[in-house]
Amino acid sequence: MLRTNLNTVLIVLVLALLGVAGLETYSQIQRGRQDLGTQSQRMGAFEKQNKKNIEKLQNAQRQLLAELNTQNQLIVRIETALNENIANSNSQIEKLVKNFAENSKKDQIQNKNYQKQLAELRSEMAGLNTKQNRDFNEITLKILSLNDTIFSNDQDIKEFISEYGTRKMRKNIEINEVDTFTVQNN
Repeated sequence: MLRTNLNTVLIVLVLALLGVAGLETYSQIQRGRQDLGTQSQRMGAFEKQNKKNIEKLQNAQRQLLAELNTQNQLIVRIETALNENIANSNSQIEKLVKNFAENSKKDQIQNKNYQKQLAELRSEMAGLNTKQNRDFNEITLKILSLNDTIFSNDQDIKEFISEYGTRKMRKNIEINEVDTFTVQNN
């Protein structure tokens, strides 16, 4: 009778310890899930920021193309005017050539400015991509660390049950390991 009571007390103590270990594992898993949720939100924010930056680049590209089209149309008009006025006096031709040269200088200055803006935008995008890659690597490392922690806790529980658990508990662990193995192989 005393032995049965001691066995019962021992089983109750083992179950209580398993409950405490299970609660700790559960709380660690919940913290890991919260961390994953936070990281997911951060990734979403980075994606939104990158989309905004891409839209900025696309808008700048559209503006550049529109300005280049305008400049090309202006050049075409000047060339047409020159061709029409060749028959006119030399002074008129010189004036048109002078206007064309001035517009070309303006175009060159504007093109340099546009090239500078485009280079700045490309540099900004490269910096953003580098930062996004760094953040993604940090998130991946945290996920791997969390996975290692969960695996370690699972192993500790299995070892504890295999040493102190009842036959039924050990049998459940063996069944779970077979099920896990079957699922992984499928």
